[in-house]
Amino acid sequence: MGRHTVLKTVVFTSAVAGSFMAAPIVGKAAFGDHTLHKGMKHADVRELQSRLKKYGYFTYPEATGYYGKITEDAVKKFQRDMGIQIDGVVGKNTYRMLTEYSKKSITAKRVTSTKSSATLKKGMRGKEVEKLQIKLKELGFFKVGVTGYYGAVTEQSVKDFQRSKRLKVTGIADQSTLDRLYKKENKQDGASSAGKNKPLKIGMRGKDVEKLQTRLKELGFFKAGVTGYFGIVTEQSVKDFQKTRKLKVTGIADETTLHMLYKNIMPKPEKPKPKPKPTTTQTNVVLKEGMRGKEVEQLQFNLKTLGFFKVGVTGYFGTVTKRAVSDFQSSTGLPVTGQADSLTLKKIDEQLEKGTSTPKTNNPSFNPINVVADAIELLGKPYVWGGTTPKGFDCSGFVQYVYSKNSIQLPRTVSQMWQEGKKLSEPQVGDLVFFETYKPGASHVGIYIGKGQFVHCGDEKTGVTTALMSNSYWKQRYLGSKRYY
Repeated sequence: MGRHTVLKTVVFTSAVAGSFMAAPIVGKAAFGDHTLHKGMKHADVRELQSRLKKYGYFTYPEATGYYGKITEDAVKKFQRDMGIQIDGVVGKNTYRMLTEYSKKSITAKRVTSTKSSATLKKGMRGKEVEKLQIKLKELGFFKVGVTGYYGAVTEQSVKDFQRSKRLKVTGIADQSTLDRLYKKENKQDGASSAGKNKPLKIGMRGKDVEKLQTRLKELGFFKAGVTGYFGIVTEQSVKDFQKTRKLKVTGIADETTLHMLYKNIMPKPEKPKPKPKPTTTQTNVVLKEGMRGKEVEQLQFNLKTLGFFKVGVTGYFGTVTKRAVSDFQSSTGLPVTGQADSLTLKKIDEQLEKGTSTPKTNNPSFNPINVVADAIELLGKPYVWGGTTPKGFDCSGFVQYVYSKNSIQLPRTVSQMWQEGKKLSEPQVGDLVFFETYKPGASHVGIYIGKGQFVHCGDEKTGVTTALMSNSYWKQRYLGSKRYY
């Protein structure tokens, strides 16, 4: 046989074989004739996707005909809701459910399945368990911290709730228990309306923030003046509230926090641990890095009161405490060692005794503490030349804005402010402090907040911030202080 003959035979054979191989695809097959699984590309896959989409399981914008992970997940979810084997493969039973059941009956089975899957029991964990614990806590059945884990304590709490409602006492949060638990959730007091609001957090302002501050003040968590601005003081007050309720401490007034906050019948708050008061420190001991205990805790609190220790009181003398001691020593002309020796401790006590008084005022409606609180709430607001609102301040615009919130109208410019007011030998809380910076005479102003510090709107880099009067830059530019009340 010649070369061309062999070639022709091979081509003919391949063509025939190809026609047989193609036959199953060319032939029209009914939906359900093929088992469908991940990795396939087939017309039946497109039909499958269309049906799953109709029932709300396939969420991809269009049917592609390719059986990938999205399709497999949709199939598994469908199988789970229908109560058949969950394998992600479309076989006989899955086809039957897809072809024999109507959309209405599938939806009904789906709802039933969703309800039954809501049962919570011992050993489970997650958001639903967390929500259950929060609700039980609100009703007084769950006494410990919210964990999201359904353990023995949660089980006992559920039993106690079931017993109180004359339900079957199983310790399992089944649908009837959950229905009873959340039955009046949307019909309660102001908590329900508060929960519909978006979370309140640092930087926000408005009536909702004002309402939040007022409520926190009523409960003893917010010590400053109500401003309607959510700043660092408000954030800390929210954190303190969350701690007493054993909620997640974020400083954000989310739905759960607001719900707890506005409940008419609130659990009694746990008595917060009393904070140490600034007091005379023992002077017969040297406190230094590596030490811990009550003396270190008192030292940290005293330095915090004076504005040198910026973090939480821990009772451990680490590098942050050492730096705070060094900064204090530097600002008061003591040898900078970073160790709190008797001389340093005595100086701290002297500073505390000097800096804790609040000036009296002839205006009974004016409270300097509120001025400080309102000013602190604006920390971090940007600097804008000529700015007079929280969208952006210059130094005089900032001071004028804070004072106007406390019913005192000041002139617009620094030089005009300097011309008015009562001159003081030294400032007290709420007084204005003036500096000579870029031109002769008063050209910068801030609000004295005590402990040798003032708050002001500095420049584009800092915005509203705090500074030490003893800082070398401000110390040499200080002109004096004035009072306007």
